[in-house]
Amino acid sequence: MITEDGRPLALTRGADGIYREPVTVKQVFVQRRHAIDLTTQTRIEPVAPYHFKGRPLLILLLGIAIGIVAGGLMNIEPIVSAIVVTTFAISTLLFQSGVASEYKMLRAIGPEGPRCIVVSEEDVADLSREHNGRFVTGEGPSPYALTEAEKDQVEIQRYAFVTTLSALTLFALFAPLQRVIDGDSDILSTIFTPMVALVALATAYTGAVKTGMRMMKVRKERSENR
Repeated sequence: MITEDGRPLALTRGADGIYREPVTVKQVFVQRRHAIDLTTQTRIEPVAPYHFKGRPLLILLLGIAIGIVAGGLMNIEPIVSAIVVTTFAISTLLFQSGVASEYKMLRAIGPEGPRCIVVSEEDVADLSREHNGRFVTGEGPSPYALTEAEKDQVEIQRYAFVTTLSALTLFALFAPLQRVIDGDSDILSTIFTPMVALVALATAYTGAVKTGMRMMKVRKERSENR
């Protein structure tokens, strides 16, 4: 369930079919819990995909933090900084806004007003069968959806962002690369500096090519529409 302050809260289904918040230490201080009885809802409809903000990002940030600390202890700060920037560049390059969500947000309208719940994709069909008379199938077009022209604009910004980050990485690695060429760096720097530089160079090239291709596509479409 999505609570009043916007947080997702896990509910468990009881023997009576009512979904309730599990009893935790929280009930020591607040002796009430969230619950929803879907049988009392007059209308249940899917409204949007839902993506949880979960642990993978926290794990990534923890890894970056450990890398920065380790790099500071081993005096390889420029390389660590370059790795961090390259990581974000690659993440931006690989990110696709059209990835399907494994969860759906449903809006349930009942005696207590509209409430939002989040269920997995496979549970949507089960709820549709269980609450057939009240479950509204299908989703209308979202007014927040981007047009094709706006999608092209977003893609240009995305690839330009990738190119900029990769260029910053190469700039940060200029001095470490020079030390590697001169033979004045340690073993770790000698190994990782060229590797990160090659990845950044490949990412910058990809971002620049994608940006150029997308801009050519936009110009061609504009010329055809005139």
